[in-house]
Amino acid sequence: MPSNDVGGEMIKRVVLAIVSLAILVLVFGAMLPSQMHVERTTEIIAMPDQVFDHVNDLRAWEAWSPWYRMDPEAHYVYSEPSFGEGASLVWDGKKIYRGGQVIRTSDRPQKIEIAFDFGPDGGAVSKWIFRPNERGTRVAWEIDIDRGNNPLAKLWGVMRDRELGDNYEQGLKKLKQICEIGATGPGNF
Repeated sequence: MPSNDVGGEMIKRVVLAIVSLAILVLVFGAMLPSQMHVERTTEIIAMPDQVFDHVNDLRAWEAWSPWYRMDPEAHYVYSEPSFGEGASLVWDGKKIYRGGQVIRTSDRPQKIEIAFDFGPDGGAVSKWIFRPNERGTRVAWEIDIDRGNNPLAKLWGVMRDRELGDNYEQGLKKLKQICEIGATGPGNF
């Protein structure tokens, strides 16, 4: 009588399905772009230099950055001074992990460029652009992340795009509230 090994056949099918899925994920990930760009903008009823100062001083981020609220137990170390070109911040937390940032460009009140180091997860460059308009200041916050050629890192980047964009929107909303409260009075829009 021929042996009817149903259990062995089932294991082969499960292994084949897992291997096929892994290959599909790797092929799909390999086709994704290595560059990830996230950008959010808002209008703030305040002078560009007022808004600029809240971003240019890394200690001021505590008041508006979503990552401080996300991991309130995290430990932060600031350079002295904590503002302008060369200012840096290093953090370590359970939810935001470990990393650092350095202000590379501080062109008051038009632009700030920040280099991020996320340790084994790589780095990124974030830019802030401040443009005066009839209502105050148009603020653009953007980041460019190079995920390299790792298909899994590229897939992770696609999944993080929305989350990071949502964090940027929260931060801009809080920054807007803070700046507009401080922008009252004659000549301040």
